Amino acid sequence: MRGGIGGRGRGARRHHDVPDEIRATLIDHVINHRLTMAEAGRRVQPNVPRSTVSSIIQTFRRENRIGRQPQVGGRRKLLNEQQEREICNMVIANNAITLRQIRNAILLDNVIFQNINSISISTIDRVLKKHQMTMKQIYRVPFERNSDRVKELRYQYVHRIMALEGNETPHILVFVDEAGFNLAKGRRRGRNIIGHRATVDVPGQRGANITMCATISERAWRWRVYEHQAQDQRALLHAMDAACEDITGDQCRGWLRPSRRFFPRCIARENIRCDVDENLWPNREQRVDGQEDEDGGQEREGDNGDH
Repeated sequence: MRGGIGGRGRGARRHHDVPDEIRATLIDHVINHRLTMAEAGRRVQPNVPRSTVSSIIQTFRRENRIGRQPQVGGRRKLLNEQQEREICNMVIANNAITLRQIRNAILLDNVIFQNINSISISTIDRVLKKHQMTMKQIYRVPFERNSDRVKELRYQYVHRIMALEGNETPHILVFVDEAGFNLAKGRRRGRNIIGHRATVDVPGQRGANITMCATISERAWRWRVYEHQAQDQRALLHAMDAACEDITGDQCRGWLRPSRRFFPRCIARENIRCDVDENLWPNREQRVDGQEDEDGGQEREGDNGDH
């Protein structure tokens, strides 16, 4: 029977190839730490389905074996483990690389891929899917974001905030943030590990911009959107002046949460490609504490925000 749950068609179940290190971690979570199989599967990256965790645990209890059995019989694999890792490294180094570019690099490499005289694009695609690398929209990172000047500004900003927090004089911190949306941006596709954005470095942006500015404190929040030259809009300053009357401090947790990992990285002057949750918190369980507050803030935003 082709297709459906048990066949080979579109509805067939996908096999999850779990490395031996992840298998050992799953066994430790379930056997030693008494986690459920579903919880253990969510503790590793990429996540492993409960059914796969159950199969690994049953094999360990029945055969006292952690590693996978070696493949025997049938046609031998075209690529060995080292070659598959090298293909994945190409994608990690350049998220925008295409399958044809990977194939050309393989055929030109006489060191690692010396035994490969031809390889199809579909084979490369299967290798990437096997290692949990999927196609997704590329997130563009400006070159200036990680320049020495910007990293020094981030460093000084965090030191200033920490000094204010240690000051005995009462104070209220008002955070102002800006997000720019470049209208000349064309969508591109790339690949990266599941749970991580595909990013690419770009020079200074061109074209018109739409800017959204937001201000937030312990007492309130306010946001406003402007097209072009937002810095010349006096109404924005008045909106920021009146931004302390809307919501409570508990509803601001979603905005303030990035400081837990963002501040130490600024102190260390690390490169920050994007400040999204999956890059700051690879473990999903570390970033669920503010989801309810974020949802509540978005609902209030639609009621009280100025456009």
